[in-house]
Amino acid sequence: MQNSQIRFWLIVYLALECVVLISLVQRHGIFFHAGLDYLPSYAAAEMLIDGGRRDLYDTFLQWQRQQPVLERYAVGWQDRMLQPYVAPPLLALLSVPLLALTPFAAWLAWSGLNFVAVVTAVATLARRMRIEWSLVAFIVLGSFPLFYTILLGQVEGILFLAMAIFVLELRRGNEVRAALALSLLALKPQLLIAPLIYVVATGHRRTFFATALAGAVQLVVCVLLVGVSGMREYVQLGRQLSAPEGTAATNVLGMVNLRAMVVRAFPTDAILFQNVMIVTVSVALLATAAYLWWRLGRDALLGPGLALLMTTTLLTSYHALYHTAIFGTLGVVFLLEHAYRESDFSAAERLIGVSWLFFSFGPLLPFLVVQSSRVPAVITTVGVLLLWGFALRGVLAQLPVTATAQKLKRGEAEPGS
Repeated sequence: MQNSQIRFWLIVYLALECVVLISLVQRHGIFFHAGLDYLPSYAAAEMLIDGGRRDLYDTFLQWQRQQPVLERYAVGWQDRMLQPYVAPPLLALLSVPLLALTPFAAWLAWSGLNFVAVVTAVATLARRMRIEWSLVAFIVLGSFPLFYTILLGQVEGILFLAMAIFVLELRRGNEVRAALALSLLALKPQLLIAPLIYVVATGHRRTFFATALAGAVQLVVCVLLVGVSGMREYVQLGRQLSAPEGTAATNVLGMVNLRAMVVRAFPTDAILFQNVMIVTVSVALLATAAYLWWRLGRDALLGPGLALLMTTTLLTSYHALYHTAIFGTLGVVFLLEHAYRESDFSAAERLIGVSWLFFSFGPLLPFLVVQSSRVPAVITTVGVLLLWGFALRGVLAQLPVTATAQKLKRGEAEPGS
């Protein structure tokens, strides 16, 4: 596609999303769908500053905090479920400055901040990777997971920027800066598993220990905010919401991970069976990725190894809801960079097509009908699996071969020699 065509379709897509967002707010008001995930953070921020921080994870008190906002914006309790605050206390702390605004204005400011973070990431990636800005913008800004991040008031925009900086600084050899960026993913700890395995497998020990130190500092701050008992309640609440099929507040069928795939494939009441399947497949995928990253060494910083990181992070994260799929677009960007470096323009066209079909228009169109993330999640999960396959093929092509294998390739040795 020409740059002019890419810019045209990006503008069309963003305009369509703006129309959808405005229509949702006009039809249902705020905090019914739009801002649904930000309200718990806003209420939790109030609890932090007015003496309720020790009970931050008491869901009944959370309900009491949310109820006045729901009444203010005429969202009847019968219209929606309790959306509990389940993130670490630091995420609520980020919303404390926004308490000076009305809840609606705070959601706008928070969503705007996340959008700016993604735009910053796009500009930085394009400059550092020497890819046309409009193409990176088309893949990332024109993605439905980004729209869902903005719609719900999620934090994935900031985390996307953190992940991009982590990779770019690691490429430059700035391991401490990379670690500081990576530690921001502790706002959603489940996203840290694959990246930590990655840095260990690739020999970036300074990054690992610096990330662990930054995480320890964050943990101390969390304990100071809510106390040891509050952190214990945080863990208990997480366990309550971690059944394979989820609860009313955990939309498992709207996820893009192995957990959702197992629940869709084996819709059963046998929770133990589902848990065993999820753990087994996740461990197998992480072990496979770790082995491949170890074999690649520093070459794991090239496009295929990084795309494998993004897709593995998504698939093995136990709580990867639809908006988290924005990390899949980062995988597309890394594979695209590799395709251009190899002058494989047909592969680049395929990647753009995958992005278009599975991350942009493909999931947007059914959402216009069902207004739910469940159908888009199925579509995007297929895209993530395809990207994982592309990444795996690229990694296997990069793996070092033995001297005997090199001779066989040149016809200088007999098999078995």
